[in-house]
This record gives sequence, structure tokens and C-alpha cells, in this order.
Amino acid sequence: MTNINKLPGLNLSVDVTFMYTGALIEIYFIKNEGQYSYKIQSNRNCIVMSRYANNTHDVLVPADLILNPLEISDEELNLISILPGLDNFEMEIFKMSYMITRMWHNDAHEQYALDYAIATVKDLMNIT
Repeated sequence: MTNINKLPGLNLSVDVTFMYTGALIEIYFIKNEGQYSYKIQSNRNCIVMSRYANNTHDVLVPADLILNPLEISDEELNLISILPGLDNFEMEIFKMSYMITRMWHNDAHEQYALDYAIATVKDLMNIT
């Protein structure tokens, strides 16, 4: 991906936590003098993606949109891609969260999932 298409940001922080009940992915950065945070919670039954930006909270992908987070169909991905307010960066981190949910389900090591998340987000952003 070229730098022109990357999202600019500062102070990137990515965290992945595997719990008994599911996975939690948190992404923090500063963009245009505002703080942005994405929180993705997932388990065998749902994926919820939320954005916290400049003291506002938006649920980008509600819990009832995906039937089986371990096997997301192309139709469900197409439905998510046309949701209002979802940009390319957010769509890509949703796809990343789908992969991390599968890692959690398959008992992958948490550090492996964290390394994958950091590499994916760094590829999508132009961190200065």
C-alpha cells in the first residue's frame, strides 16, 4: 500500500487480549489533533466493533449483524462494507478482527495474534 492511501497517525498502540469468553482488540492513535480508539470484542457468537473519537462513541458493527464470526460469508462482508460511516481502514481492521477471532478459537498464542494485529495496522497507517 502506498503512503498516499495510508491513514496518518501518531502514537499507535495495539493490544490483543485472549480471554476465556473471547478476544478483545484495542487500537489507539492520534489523528488531526484528536484521539481515536477502536475496540473490537469477539467470541463464537458475535463480533462488535466500536469507535471512540473525540469523546463520541459509535458502534460501527453491531453484535447481531454476523451469524457466525468463525465463518463469515462473502455476503456478510459485502453487507458490512456498505455500512454507513465505515471507511476502508475500519473495514480492514474488521477483517483483521475476524482472523484474530479464528486464532482465539483455534487456541493460537496471544503474542502471535498481537504481532499479526500490529503488522496489519502498521501496514494500513502512516505512523510518524
